[in-house]
Amino acid sequence: ANETVCNSLVKPLEDSCCPNTKSTSGCDFCAAGLENPTKELPLTGITCEQFKASAASALDSAQCEFAFKPAETICCPSTTDVVGCDFCSAGLDDPTATIPFVQGLTCQDFQDSSYFSTDCTAIKPAETFCCPSTTDVVTCDFCPGGLENPNEAVPLLGGLTCKDFQDSAGLIGNSTDCDNSIKPLEGLCCPSTTDNYKCDWCSGEAGLEFPEKEFPGIGLTCSTMASLVPAVTYQELCDQYKAAEGLCCPASSDAVPCDFCTGPSGLEFPERGIDDSDLTCEDFANLALAVPNQTLCDSFELVEGLCCPSSTGVSLPPVTEGDYCYICGNADVEMTKSDYQPYAFGGNDDPNEQQTCVQIEASLNAARSPGESCINAISGFTFLFSPSICGCEGITPPDPCGFCSGRGVNRDAQVPGENFTCGEGFDYIQHVSPVFCSNPEIDLKAIEAVCCTDIVESKPPDSAA
Repeated sequence: ANETVCNSLVKPLEDSCCPNTKSTSGCDFCAAGLENPTKELPLTGITCEQFKASAASALDSAQCEFAFKPAETICCPSTTDVVGCDFCSAGLDDPTATIPFVQGLTCQDFQDSSYFSTDCTAIKPAETFCCPSTTDVVTCDFCPGGLENPNEAVPLLGGLTCKDFQDSAGLIGNSTDCDNSIKPLEGLCCPSTTDNYKCDWCSGEAGLEFPEKEFPGIGLTCSTMASLVPAVTYQELCDQYKAAEGLCCPASSDAVPCDFCTGPSGLEFPERGIDDSDLTCEDFANLALAVPNQTLCDSFELVEGLCCPSSTGVSLPPVTEGDYCYICGNADVEMTKSDYQPYAFGGNDDPNEQQTCVQIEASLNAARSPGESCINAISGFTFLFSPSICGCEGITPPDPCGFCSGRGVNRDAQVPGENFTCGEGFDYIQHVSPVFCSNPEIDLKAIEAVCCTDIVESKPPDSAA
């Protein structure tokens, strides 16, 4: 048996089964005697006499103190020094009234059980239901001017209505809980009378333009967000919602969306997954509408090679569809560097990265799904490289990073921390995709300081590495 079952169900039986060797310490319950031996403890069906017998099997002083001793206020009230919770001491207004959200318990049930509870924190707030005319307890005052939408379901809370929240507010005695968890919902339930902060979201003439669009990563539609905005009570949270205006209500937004997959072919592969992020290209396109600054926009460019290779600016050959896909576009374009190993540059000795261009092409075809287009099949390669790296005739190296642009190259200098020269690196970087230029692990400026000269030199005649 696990420890909980052992301690709560098995160990207490030692008092009857092995009294001379039991490991339980027992509890001195009502040591001066029981005053009400046959009285049943509320909500238990157990008499004081039975409870005293059970107390003898208490495991330790903590169980005695918290599980047994409070019941002395009922079983031996004149001799105990335990002070129970004084609940509605002036009497109950309606003993049969049911307290909201407390499993159907009545006020009488609550008063009876309060006598053997030493923690009044969770019990006293219920006095606002059971004896409102005499209690001095102050609970959460929710929509004091009345509910405007009593049957309005609060989003994402399992169908609870504004009326349910007003009822439950009477059980909240903690002002922090009230202010943080309950009062914000006044924007939904009594918007015209609340003095809460109001978030200005999608308030343009067009209103909510795309209610069914879903904000990637959080699983909320624009419609759901619109229903939650009235509960936003401070500027910082409002700003987070406003980031979605570009997706939900672009006519109301003054945000400038990222320039993501805006080429003539648009979003070419909307359903394609992006690495291990669980996001698709379509998700990224939606996020691009809501990205708040250029730094994040720049990071989105890294996936354009997968989502919209035609928008990347990399020189791609016109791809001919057929039974075999060619990195160079079709069988008529010669691959002059078929033995070149693009992934192995810089001394990468990973066996999986030693494939030549012609082997990479064969692997891409082997992995091609039935009916998959050639541009999609080779996009894993063109995400990183221009086909010019394999010497495809007629394909101009794109030079996306502009390395040493307008200056000469000190070709014999060694690139700091690498095993290749500036000339070798310069020849290689002409053929990479823009994703390489944004790699945070590569400090191109520092490398340029070593490799670039002020004297303009012509590029080597064979720029295909």
